[in-house]
Amino acid sequence: MKDFEKSHGAQAEWNKPLTSCARQWQRACEKLLHRLMQDKKKSWCFKEPVDPVGLGIPDYPVIIKHPMDLGTIETMLKKGEISAPDEFIALVRTVFRNAYVYNGTDDPSGVRDTAQKASLFFEKEIAKM
Repeated sequence: MKDFEKSHGAQAEWNKPLTSCARQWQRACEKLLHRLMQDKKKSWCFKEPVDPVGLGIPDYPVIIKHPMDLGTIETMLKKGEISAPDEFIALVRTVFRNAYVYNGTDDPSGVRDTAQKASLFFEKEIAKM
């Protein structure tokens, strides 16, 4: 890896510090995610990875191929593992899409309704950015 970095410095961008623009979008995403996670009515079921065993839903990993949760996204943002705002938006949308896919329209748990409220809030806030 070090040989690559030496011979292809321009392509080895992980060596460069974040630009102020990158820090700016990351801060904006962190703030939005924080606001979403602080609202328990919109995030109670999305803060941690779904536990199929603990929740008694063994078919969850069969139906949901790309599980995602807000806590994981928060960690990824803090570690710099999300490289662009579009990636952040796609990950958050995946959280809500998974809730829609797994929980049908007759969902008695309230997860689908919570996903709808959270998604509407998120999309409204993203449109302002």
